[in-house]
Amino acid sequence: MLDGAQAMESLTGADLMRFVVTRRAEVSNAPVNRQLQALCRTLRQLAKAFGATMPGIDLKAPETGESEEPARELT
Repeated sequence: MLDGAQAMESLTGADLMRFVVTRRAEVSNAPVNRQLQALCRTLRQLAKAFGATMPGIDLKAPETGESEEPARELT
């Protein structure tokens, strides 16, 4: 899983899918999609700030559809 010990340039599609499968077992699609979007933004900012190479993977591919209206529950 993504633990921060791996170099950004060595990130692969398999690493990303392993993260997605693990997270989807715990939460619904929406939080996983938000985390993927945050990861994409973070990688872009790191590449810009430090001149690192972006991994050659499609970071939007693992995102899945969400319901139009989020479930609202009273707690």
